[in-house]
Amino acid sequence: MQDNHMQGGGGPIQKAQQAAHIVLFVARVLATPLEVGLRNGFGPRYFGFQALVAVIVVPLWMALWPGHSAALLNGFWILMLIMFLRARIQSMRMVAKGDIVHTRFNGTPILGRYFKRMSEAKIKAMCEPGFGLLAGGLISQVDKPLGSLLIASAFALFIVQATMQSAEHARASELNDALIEQQSLSERFRAMQRDRMR
Repeated sequence: MQDNHMQGGGGPIQKAQQAAHIVLFVARVLATPLEVGLRNGFGPRYFGFQALVAVIVVPLWMALWPGHSAALLNGFWILMLIMFLRARIQSMRMVAKGDIVHTRFNGTPILGRYFKRMSEAKIKAMCEPGFGLLAGGLISQVDKPLGSLLIASAFALFIVQATMQSAEHARASELNDALIEQQSLSERFRAMQRDRMR
């Protein structure tokens, strides 16, 4: 019975986790075109396999729009490649200057210049997807393929940012719990030391 269960690819929790990982990967791929255009200063290892897949997916997006011109989408794809090159050069400069940055840092929002009172996390979670939706909605009036890609990218960016914020919050909570436990152990240790000295 156990062997049959294991051959099926795990239980429902494992399957749900696998599905969540796939959904998140697809979201990261679709979010990449907006991320690379709306941010600066990425960590040197932020754009990994999902960036390569995004470079392939953008031209394939035209398959969803037969009979439409690919001119604007192809232009966007070339611009995206240039933005990847810019991001790579910026990362190499940061490393060469000795700047301390997380290797997987997801960039500083360019829109931060216009929303100075908002936190970086809120800009990434709200303003950037909102900008993508607005731009996609406007562009789709002229070019459906590119507009729909930007709209999909905006929704994906929202999902990615919400997931990252949730994971960071969970990690911060775990670190806080560990700190409280460590302080409690330290107090017990000091009490034991005082008792021994008496």
